[in-house]
Amino acid sequence: MDDRAVSDAMTEIGLALAMAFFCLLVLVLISVGPPDGAPVAGPEAPRLQTAARWEGQGRPVGADERLVLFHGGRFLDRKGGAVDPAAVAGAVVLAVDPGLPLERVLAARAQFAGGVVVTPLDADWLNHLSRGVSK
Repeated sequence: MDDRAVSDAMTEIGLALAMAFFCLLVLVLISVGPPDGAPVAGPEAPRLQTAARWEGQGRPVGADERLVLFHGGRFLDRKGGAVDPAAVAGAVVLAVDPGLPLERVLAARAQFAGGVVVTPLDADWLNHLSRGVSK
């Protein structure tokens, strides 16, 4: 009696079942996904809180917040004076160049100890800072 024909048929059936199981596993993994509203990144991932865009003149800085400008690799106050990030306590609104790479924004944000809200500089601020004139 030739067992080779039976053996080949059982191999084919085993491979077909394995492929079907794999396809079902992939479909289940894709369809389950994270629940709505759940964070996709892990807790160690840096989170960037951005200021909401306001109509008109931009986001107002609160009374308990300090505005710090990050331009040309330097931290500046409203009048163009240098700011030491280590000396700033409390909440900070960090205004950055909108074209700045995210890595540089995160590095600048990490230098502050308190809560930091990142917002883009508007065209007026960019013009004043590029000319070296304070607003």
